[in-house]
Amino acid sequence: MFYSVAISLLFIIKCIYRKINDKYSLIYNIKKKYGRPTLKLYRELEKSQVKLIRADKSLEFLRHCLLYQVKPKFIRFKPYDKKLIKTNTYKGMRRKMTIDLYRRKQVQLSCIKSDTNKKENKLKNQIALYNWIKLSHYLNERIKKE
Repeated sequence: MFYSVAISLLFIIKCIYRKINDKYSLIYNIKKKYGRPTLKLYRELEKSQVKLIRADKSLEFLRHCLLYQVKPKFIRFKPYDKKLIKTNTYKGMRRKMTIDLYRRKQVQLSCIKSDTNKKENKLKNQIALYNWIKLSHYLNERIKKE
């Protein structure tokens, strides 16, 4: 009786331990099978996708600001005279700065997208399809956390 309970507890602990370390073993297997350069490429892809998500959200925020004619707080500057803050020139300048920032973010987003696509294609070519599917699921989980 005691022996069967001990074996079942060991089995449960082993299953839990395997689930906890499953994501780490995936990265370890990639490093072991394909080498350090492939692992480095994967880490770069991971960072690039996080940058892509952040840039996309930033661009969406600026688009909403322009759409609803709201000026973000970080696009303020201090004029020499406080009376100038209420003028249309000051408000127009803030809108123009928001538009310029929106355009720069669009260019930045397109550069990050192309960089991410290049890294993704390069990694797809370096590893097997089964490992790519597992890595992409792992990446999607990481991105959902962002």
